[in-house]
Amino acid sequence: MSRAVRVVCALLVVTLGLWSVGGLAVPALALVESGGGGNAWTRVVAAVTYARPVPGHVVRAFDSDLERFSAGHRGVDLYAPPGTPVAAAGDGLVTFAGPVAGVAWVTLRHDDGVRTSYGHLDAVWVTAGQLVARGQPVGRAAGDLSGGQPHVHWGARRDDYFDPMLLLPRSVVRVRLDGPGQAGIEVAR
Repeated sequence: MSRAVRVVCALLVVTLGLWSVGGLAVPALALVESGGGGNAWTRVVAAVTYARPVPGHVVRAFDSDLERFSAGHRGVDLYAPPGTPVAAAGDGLVTFAGPVAGVAWVTLRHDDGVRTSYGHLDAVWVTAGQLVARGQPVGRAAGDLSGGQPHVHWGARRDDYFDPMLLLPRSVVRVRLDGPGQAGIEVAR
C-alpha cells in the first residue's frame, strides 16, 4: 500500500471518528507512525479512549478563535453543581495542578499528544508528575464562578485548541419502529 493511500485512509478514520475492531467501536484519535524509505507498514503509537469528566450537559459550547490570541471559548462548560467530582477524561500525566488567577486548574498530557484541562475547581486532588487513569477524580467542581449555571470548564489542545467533545465516541441514533404510525428515537453518546 502506498504512503499516499495510507495517509488518505488515516484521514478518513480520523474524520469518521471511529473504527470497528473485533466488533468494538474504538475512538480513532491516535498517533500514527509510518515506515519511511518505502516500508509498507503503519502502526498505532498511542491511542487513548476518552470519557466525559462530569456527566452534566453542555452549558456553553466551544467557540473557536479566528486568530491565535483573539477572543473565543477554548473548551466547553459542562454542568456541575458545587462539590461534583471531576474525573480525568483519559489516562495521562498531570502536567499542572494549581491556581490560575485564584481558580484551581488541572492539566493532563495524554499519550496521543492531546492535553486536556479542567477548570473552575475548588479542590485539586492530584499533583504535577502524577499518572492518572481515565475516570480517576482529579478535583472537585467549585460551582458557579461566573454568575451563570454551575459548571466545570473542559479544554483540549494538540497544536491548537479544539472542541473536547470531539474526543468522545460519536452519538448513535437509533430509530425504533414500534408499530404502524408509531416510532421513537433514542440518542446515546
